[in-house]
Amino acid sequence: MNLGEQLTVSATEVEDVEELIESSIKAIEQAQPECSEDDLATGSDLCAEALQFVTERFENKGSIGGVPTGFIDVDKRLLGMKPGDLIIVA
Repeated sequence: MNLGEQLTVSATEVEDVEELIESSIKAIEQAQPECSEDDLATGSDLCAEALQFVTERFENKGSIGGVPTGFIDVDKRLLGMKPGDLIIVA
């Protein structure tokens, strides 16, 4: 069971909300202990990044925005390959 599933199950079993929040934070910190505040993004940062992506897609209609794979249908769905992408075709 992955962390997301564990948190979902514990949310349905715990009656005390404070206890749920504390245990969830501990579980997340244990899953990613080397994560610092510098690694986190604020909601406004994420919204600005999403708005930039949508604006670029609107202004560049028809372009895929990443490195083409050479497969037209794949490029249409993935919008090309971008840094950090892990694409598994099965």
